[in-house]
Formats: sequence, C-alpha cells, structure tokens
Amino acid sequence: MDNYWLTERYKLYAVSSNGIYEGFIHHRQWPLQPVKVTIEKNSLGSSLGVPIGVNPSIVHYADNLMVRSSFIRKVGHIESVS
Repeated sequence: MDNYWLTERYKLYAVSSNGIYEGFIHHRQWPLQPVKVTIEKNSLGSSLGVPIGVNPSIVHYADNLMVRSSFIRKVGHIESVS
C-alpha cells in the first residue's frame, strides 16, 4: 500500500509564548519502510483530551532525509487563557 499522501508535508509549524510560526520545507519523498512496534503507553493526545490508542493500524519508519527550509515567519499569536 502506498501511503505517500500520509507523510508528505511541505510546511512546518512551531508554537511559542511569542506566537505561532510557519515555514516551508523542501525534500525528496520520504523513504518509508514498514516496521513493527510495541507501544505500552501513548499520551500524545491526552493534554488535548484526544484519546489515542496503543495499537496503530499503520506504522512507517524513515531512516534519514535531508530537508531544506525557508525562513520562518510569524502567522498568529497566542492569547492568554485565564
């Protein structure tokens, strides 16, 4: 199964106390390889209240890929929550 569309992203985002930033990235297609994993605990989504299971239906691995990035620019701000 070709899962190219699952991994091809050409923007990166970063969030800090100063705001939300984005930048463009350029790279070749990820050299995806199948892999078997055992996940004992997945807490990635817990801070957002999004449950994520420990048995993913699709898992891929890419060893290494050179990436070029553009300048990062501010695209938003963070409002304080009281």
